[in-house]
Amino acid sequence: MIEKQDHTKLVTILPGAILGPYMDGKRSSTDHIFEMLLKGTPSPHVIYPVGDVRDPADLHILATKNDAADGKRFIAESEEMTMPQMARILKEAYPDRKVNTMVIPDFVVSIMAKFQVPMKVLNTMIGLKYHRDNTKARRLLGWKPRTAKETVLDTTQYLIDHHIV
Repeated sequence: MIEKQDHTKLVTILPGAILGPYMDGKRSSTDHIFEMLLKGTPSPHVIYPVGDVRDPADLHILATKNDAADGKRFIAESEEMTMPQMARILKEAYPDRKVNTMVIPDFVVSIMAKFQVPMKVLNTMIGLKYHRDNTKARRLLGWKPRTAKETVLDTTQYLIDHHIV
């Protein structure tokens, strides 16, 4: 459809797991991850393709300003991070919280998934590997995503500041 006309351009931006401070004050499914971690729930070994909620917005703006983006597809993900890695970052940054860095074995997650909705979601993520490459967005558009660590810390601070956790 885009190729058949000349007045509309198309750029596709594919985000990973969107984390970060909210814009409209509504909770998202991903903040339950942080709630679990900050309340001491051990982590399953799942991988998140971390994308800060602010980064796809930045990438959209860069794409609108650069004609070279027309017709291209960009990955809006900074890096992969496991839930146990998130727990270790939070344990260090928030020593007064009950963050548990123990890793839950996969078979225990599958049992817990029968009784707990968050574990049901996490169970579907066990064994998934992403390995997406954001090089094109960095090189062509000069995009500079936030690090996964920065995103994890900013998300957590937002949740604490707004009395969500």
